[in-house]
Amino acid sequence: TADCPVGNEGFTSGPRNVLRGGIGDFRSVLPTNVISSAIDYTGLPGGVQQLACAGAAVPVADWARFMADASLIPDRCADGTTGSLFASALPSVAMFDQRFSAPHSIRSNLAYTGLLFGRLNASLEFTYSRNRNQPGTIDLNFNPERRFTLAGESGRPVYVLPASIVPATGSIASRDARVSQQFSTVNLRTSNLESGSRQLSVFITPFTVQARRFMWNLTYVNQYNRDRYTGFGGTTAGNPLEEHWGVGGSSRHAIHYGAIASLFQRSLNLRFNGRVLSGAAYTPMVSGDINGDGQSNDRAFVFDPATTADGTIAAAIASLLSSASRPVRKCLSAQVGRVADRNSCRSPWTTSMSASISADGYRLHLPRRLSPTLSISNPLTGLDALIHGAERMRGWGQAPVGDSRLLFVRGFDALTQAYRYDVNPRFGETRHALTGMTSPMSVTLSFSVDVGPEPERQIFREMLGRGRDREGTRLTEPALRAVVLSEGIGNPLHSVLLRARTLGLTRTEADSVATLNRAFVLASDSIWTPVVKYLVALPEKFDKEGTWARYKEARLRQLDVLIRLAPLVTAQFTPKQMRKLPPYVAAYLDVSRLRRMRASGLLYGYSGGNFNY
Repeated sequence: TADCPVGNEGFTSGPRNVLRGGIGDFRSVLPTNVISSAIDYTGLPGGVQQLACAGAAVPVADWARFMADASLIPDRCADGTTGSLFASALPSVAMFDQRFSAPHSIRSNLAYTGLLFGRLNASLEFTYSRNRNQPGTIDLNFNPERRFTLAGESGRPVYVLPASIVPATGSIASRDARVSQQFSTVNLRTSNLESGSRQLSVFITPFTVQARRFMWNLTYVNQYNRDRYTGFGGTTAGNPLEEHWGVGGSSRHAIHYGAIASLFQRSLNLRFNGRVLSGAAYTPMVSGDINGDGQSNDRAFVFDPATTADGTIAAAIASLLSSASRPVRKCLSAQVGRVADRNSCRSPWTTSMSASISADGYRLHLPRRLSPTLSISNPLTGLDALIHGAERMRGWGQAPVGDSRLLFVRGFDALTQAYRYDVNPRFGETRHALTGMTSPMSVTLSFSVDVGPEPERQIFREMLGRGRDREGTRLTEPALRAVVLSEGIGNPLHSVLLRARTLGLTRTEADSVATLNRAFVLASDSIWTPVVKYLVALPEKFDKEGTWARYKEARLRQLDVLIRLAPLVTAQFTPKQMRKLPPYVAAYLDVSRLRRMRASGLLYGYSGGNFNY
């Protein structure tokens, strides 16, 4: 990876304009669930055995008797055999291709970060991924010989004889599509598939150097995925061994947002986080196996109501095309008279949100380390129920995927060699009232308590402990002085002087800041010189609490000096000049933050982009 400042003032101005990019090869580990299947399905007598019965060979289920006596559960088909056409106990096998390897991805990105319109922090990033060695499955025991075709479904191939299909139900005995009659499926785990993705993301948030009562951020993500797939493990309209490229099923657009508002003089902080997603893709499917490959992977044929001989199907499809939701109508009407494409339908856009209210324990006169928080998960569902009632909810806050089953197999006509179907009237339906799937709203009240010494006290003990109560070399007076000043409160006035040209300070303004800087340096020196000498002279055993109290008192005195001088510095700046200051410099010039920092007693200062108080 590499970072490049853009412009002449890249490393001296506040919010830098940075161009960043990189490329890498990321490797994964072998999925454990793939390994376990090869251990279980060996094809040997000790491996997993399955009993498959179809049509008249299916035993009648008496669930009450089965619950009362498990020994009554059938271990043979209704005809008493396990080797007839519609009854099979052939073992399945799972194994690895000799060239199988763990997935890996080559990813590259290019990002730009800078100031937009002088008031917004903006970040634009483009990422491209090429994912290779993706796992796949091939049934080596599948025989791709066409036995007949479905003329009414654009000549869809079927790999079993009509006699192997149960007329009353359309269930298939897949023996005709087996290379060897000694096994059922022989699944070979491969790693020859691949995929590619492109993602563009834009992040925006206000640029500020002062504590604000309201802050927000907004992110937009555009993502496009394509992958190579087969009918085994995917979907098919013909030979499941054939490989195809297709569009992935993830959401194309995503909008993430967040906001925080400080209320009642910063006693309460109200946070919102949420996202809006475009619909996930899904494929119109047939519920069941109709091509005889032993998989429920067949894409549905979208019958034309104007030409379909079956009046029931014609009426049902016409009803969907006229009364279903707009995304469903759009998907089906574009594919009338042909087998549906993979991931050709999209669910509606969905929204989700979470909220929390956290209290400032210090301002509410609570113990300093006690922090209460009220968290609300999925408040949109509660708002939906409040406005529309529990029986008429609109699905706010829910993220259901549309019902992908378009056709249900209800029989087979051996004379015309055509399946009989029922059309699912709820195809693509996502409404809560019909799907019954709900993500409820929940409210949680929690209290967190910091246990143990403050971070700065831990650093302080570690600093003084070396060469005393633990191994190491004692710090010399210059080294200890450098550590004390670097770990504590910074000197923002010196940083301002280094950026005098970038800030556009006049000679008079720069001289004023220099005078204030000298005052801060002299005051800090007078505070810390006796304290550092005292700390260096400490014996192996010393009063740790008393020493910490003296150290903390010096911190507070230095902070008081900065609180007194900071307004004199910021009074000379225009809002535009303030926006040019780096956040860590501006934070030490914000009197309200400095006072809260002092009142809280947490004096570790500014770290990682946040003021710790």
